[in-house]
Amino acid sequence: MYPSLVPKLYPRLSQAEALLRYKTARDPVEKIRWQAISLALEGKTMDEIAQATLPSKRWVYMVLKRFNPLGPEGLADYRHRNPGQRPKHTPEEQVRVLRALQGSPPDGGLWTGPKLRDWVERELGNGLYSAHPRAPASA
Repeated sequence: MYPSLVPKLYPRLSQAEALLRYKTARDPVEKIRWQAISLALEGKTMDEIAQATLPSKRWVYMVLKRFNPLGPEGLADYRHRNPGQRPKHTPEEQVRVLRALQGSPPDGGLWTGPKLRDWVERELGNGLYSAHPRAPASA
């Protein structure tokens, strides 16, 4: 599916510079991406790069293709910059849920996922899980 030959890399930096960035990178994802670039600039094939770096040929191909338009900035691992989804409930609502969980559920017994979901809907007026369909409540 992916070619054995490396996509043509635009000469943004030398193989020695790429190797230095590989050796000095602190982020493990960025480090392996620099290793792939360094090996590509050294003239290695896609198979050789994938074998040396462990990811698949597809991964190597995507890293090399991203390097052309974005250069070194394209090798950064942006997952660390993603703050994630906003919490569904306010800090005050989260405290209410934690306090409720320290006691017994309204019907006695132990807390279960469905019992917690029902309590949150009843007490806070909104659901716990917005992306998932509601599972039938069990006794």
